Amino acid sequence: MAGRVGTFLAAVGAWLATACLPAQATTIDTFAFSIIPVGGDPATDWYSVSTPPVPTGTFLVGSFSGVVEANGLIELGDLQSFSAALYALEGTTSVGAPSDLSLFSYDTAGGASSLDFATNSHFFVCVGAAATLDPQCGAGTVAYPANTTADALIGPPAIDPGYTYATVQPLIQLVSSTTIPSTPVPAPTSLPLFASGLGALFLWRRRREAAAGRHQPGIVVTRLSKSTR
Repeated sequence: MAGRVGTFLAAVGAWLATACLPAQATTIDTFAFSIIPVGGDPATDWYSVSTPPVPTGTFLVGSFSGVVEANGLIELGDLQSFSAALYALEGTTSVGAPSDLSLFSYDTAGGASSLDFATNSHFFVCVGAAATLDPQCGAGTVAYPANTTADALIGPPAIDPGYTYATVQPLIQLVSSTTIPSTPVPAPTSLPLFASGLGALFLWRRRREAAAGRHQPGIVVTRLSKSTR
């Protein structure tokens, strides 16, 4: 009896293991990004929105880390950390949390042009598609060049009028990548079937015990009587 039950449970366990969904490891990537004038080259500078545009000496540096989705994207909900600092003649300002963003997206396989974000904090910086779409950074009201890749409101509108833009892609570098193994998750249909198997085993044992009780030998009492001659 015990041997059969053990064999049954072992078989159910082996089946349940194959019924589990494949384990999905979690990958967390950390990147650094920057848009910095290189070697004094005006082509890599940020410019004021003026006629003619004037280099502002602005540069942007930052970093972010997040969970990489199955399609290779890191989106706003995947971020674990984000920071950015904008340095300009008007001063330095920074943000330091994902909550300081109104949108974020980066394709880990798509290169620098796939980085898009917009801040919604005390200063506004937009990189990527957001640079020409987000009204907080002046989209729709400021005459940015068609090839703008990043822009920012770096001061009060009275300061020329405080908007600056760049036309080069950010430099993005992978700093670290960590993979966390996951535990296999039972498939949705496996648990009910497993429960049904345990129920069937319980009923089978009850029936065997009941059958054994019906066939248990009883005590036969025989009365012996004296025979008279």
